[in-house]
Amino acid sequence: MVLFVVFHLLLTRPLLRIVRSVKQVNPDHPDDNLIHLPHGHQKDELGLWVNATNNLLVAIGDSQTRHREAEDRVTRLSRYDQLTGLPSRDTFMELLQADIADASEDNLVLSLICCGIDDFKSINEQCGFRTGDMILQTVADRLTQKLGGTRFTIARLGSDQFVVVEKGLRDGFQAADTADRILATLSSPMIFDDQTITMTATLGIALFPGDASQADRLLQNAEQTMALAKEGGHNYFQFYVASVDQEIRERKQLEKDLSIALHNQQFHLVYQPQINLETHRIIGAEALIRWEHPEKGLVPPDHFIPVAEMNGSIVEIGQWVLDQPAGRRRAGPATACPCALRSTFQRYNYVRTTSWTRFWIP
Repeated sequence: MVLFVVFHLLLTRPLLRIVRSVKQVNPDHPDDNLIHLPHGHQKDELGLWVNATNNLLVAIGDSQTRHREAEDRVTRLSRYDQLTGLPSRDTFMELLQADIADASEDNLVLSLICCGIDDFKSINEQCGFRTGDMILQTVADRLTQKLGGTRFTIARLGSDQFVVVEKGLRDGFQAADTADRILATLSSPMIFDDQTITMTATLGIALFPGDASQADRLLQNAEQTMALAKEGGHNYFQFYVASVDQEIRERKQLEKDLSIALHNQQFHLVYQPQINLETHRIIGAEALIRWEHPEKGLVPPDHFIPVAEMNGSIVEIGQWVLDQPAGRRRAGPATACPCALRSTFQRYNYVRTTSWTRFWIP
């Protein structure tokens, strides 16, 4: 009986504790829970076995960690561009398919902008491949900084080509604005090793769902449009559908002309009288704005008002409209009619009401 107790205390109980410790070892991370060394067995055979086993578990854990890190590096190399850190073409196609699915579900427009650096081969030959690599890294950084956030997906297709996907659009005009931002960002001078390099880019734009409904076809259309645009010149963008491209170019030119129309005093007002049918007297007037373009002549309000609302200049134009009658207030004849104006721009939270008891209608 005494021998059994001694045997249990010196061997059986320590072995049971070791077995319980072994069961707690995590095969995926074996070095997280090492085997507990029984008290009093630090220098005997059990202690030597436990220490050797723990060393083996640590070695296995280190090996697994290095293996996982190697797998992560291989995965990253296959899914991301090594030079810029942007998604590779294969990874981008997966992201594009997901973006198209979301846009289709929400019934929104999605734009794919294919961006190619102009004459990049010549830049490589003149400045060296090291500078060429730094240019590509700078382009990636500028695109990421300028178009950050979940609304954009940015990737490198290869060589000097990048691609930008913009989600949640209402129409192609927003894609044109983004294209202008990209061109302006990339045309800023770059300085490498005391060399100042100025470059340009050409963009091809395809829209979902108008131009294509499949990811590969949408990318192909944008790439073809970019190649076609490069044949016609540099530092500009082109849409896949010619009619859309022409419409957006006309809209961009109209927006540019509109920005200087007010300063150049190209607007004027005409007044449409409001007549009381019973007394046949003028009881008021509606002020209507007109734009006399120096080249195109009279531009209809339904053409330029939506553009002004989109770019925010409607507030300044509306202020000008309200100020015109104020300058005409004067004591008129006895028949001068009261006139009240109200201009509301809900989109910009701008409301102003102006009333006069006497207003001379010219």
